[in-house]
Amino acid sequence: MRARRRSDIASLADLVPVVHRADGFAEAALALARGEAAGIDGTWGSACALASGAFSRETPPGGTLLVVLPRMADVDEFAADAAGFLDQPPSVFPAWETRPAEHDAADPVFGGRLRVLDELATPPCPPLSKGGREQGRAERRQPPGPPRIVVTSIQALLQPVPSRADREAATRTLTVGDELDPEELMRWLLERGFDRVPALEAPGEFAMHGGILDVFPADAIDPLRLEFFGDEIESIRRFDVETQRKVEELRQCRLTLVRPVEAAPPSAAPPLTKGGPGGVAEDGKSPPGTARAGRP
Repeated sequence: MRARRRSDIASLADLVPVVHRADGFAEAALALARGEAAGIDGTWGSACALASGAFSRETPPGGTLLVVLPRMADVDEFAADAAGFLDQPPSVFPAWETRPAEHDAADPVFGGRLRVLDELATPPCPPLSKGGREQGRAERRQPPGPPRIVVTSIQALLQPVPSRADREAATRTLTVGDELDPEELMRWLLERGFDRVPALEAPGEFAMHGGILDVFPADAIDPLRLEFFGDEIESIRRFDVETQRKVEELRQCRLTLVRPVEAAPPSAAPPLTKGGPGGVAEDGKSPPGTARAGRP
């Protein structure tokens, strides 16, 4: 009786090294790294996500693979497939189905777009500590550095985003120990379209109870809780909006409060994002260290 050979494939992620050893893969990866086109024949369905997962491992440290799909409806399915081949889920850069001007700062699509821009441009807030069973959840919700893969559609890339200058002008950095008048901070939130509510339920809301200010930014998965002692920020933490339990304690956080922007005329169209490692180039070309892949 012939002994059965033990398989090295124990999970979907184990398929990625197999793709690396496939004929022609190294040449295709080098072509993408040089900003040139590369084609892979015979891929469809989840095989496209597998190929993207393999190419993502060829990006330099801090780099991001941008996967552009022709249809908005394919984005979530592709991202779910790709998650099985990666050690962290890909980020999704979503698209509106209507005009951006019809939405406000609390719109979930707008929040998702801002979140990806922030991931590409800014490292996450440094954590102080994480509570036992919440540690894995906090790590999943805020991976260190830029995402390995961003999945999007051509429609999403054609829709405008606030410029980097506008985002920076609408950003406030809050640090434990800062002196800050809570009333002034609440006026700033109201001026930018936030609603004051008794208890948070959705992005675009804030609540004040005694010396505790809860804020749910549009680009956040979990809201922030700022505890004041007089005018001094005593603590900052993320918390679960349903259970009210602490997710992560922070030394510092950034609040970016901007509104969706309408498309400019073609002669004055603003850039999508600032070019740079792991970002989307303003001229539509991949910046250094970023590869692009499409799905047929």
